[in-house]
Amino acid sequence: MIDKARADALKSGGDATKDAKAYEDYRQLLDNASSFDAVLVGTPDHWHALQTIAAVEAGADVYVQKPVSVDVREAEAMLDAARRYGRVVQVGMQR
Repeated sequence: MIDKARADALKSGGDATKDAKAYEDYRQLLDNASSFDAVLVGTPDHWHALQTIAAVEAGADVYVQKPVSVDVREAEAMLDAARRYGRVVQVGMQR
């Protein structure tokens, strides 16, 4: 599915996507965090907290889709990580 998604992005995205890279593991993407400013977390809900915390630790700002987490403790850990690493985290509410 990764190859098809990358091909679709290249077909519809113009010049901005010509250097698009595909990753099977989000941690591989975060190894290159110095080459981008922000991460959009649009994965299943149970991954939101882990991926947001990993992204801020890697030095990226984060836009995470709702719900922010599956419980309050995860949300508190996300907030703590964003403050500790001085990163911006925004939660999409689509209202």
